[in-house]
Amino acid sequence: MNVKITCLKFHLALLHVNLSPEHNLVLTEERKLKCIERLKNIKISYMPKKETLKDAAVLVPLCIVNDQLSLLYTLRSSELKRNRRQASFPGGVKDLSDGNIETTAIREAEEELGIDRQIVDIWGHGNPIIGTEYSVWPVLGFLG
Repeated sequence: MNVKITCLKFHLALLHVNLSPEHNLVLTEERKLKCIERLKNIKISYMPKKETLKDAAVLVPLCIVNDQLSLLYTLRSSELKRNRRQASFPGGVKDLSDGNIETTAIREAEEELGIDRQIVDIWGHGNPIIGTEYSVWPVLGFLG
């Protein structure tokens, strides 16, 4: 990972989902479990160029904004040389000290967006998205 990542210009954006004016009706335990199940059932197959891939994780952060269930993501600056104007989730390569991919996702969200790790409620993770060098694990978390 490029060490200049913290110097990149990002815009924070929120995607709002108008499911119900009362988010407690949306975020029931049953719906949470169905969401995790669906995430785990997504199958992505790709043959990597390398035999061993580095593990990485992204946090897919759900949150409540103005009583609406929302998805927090970053919008990369148009001034960047690579991946400009792309929406992305906070994430990065798993460190040896992370222990698991959930910790990686939380650590990266804290580093990139300043999200306090204490408020992240990890719901689970999906299958890895296999790239040419990385296995990227989507980790679903709720920020409140």
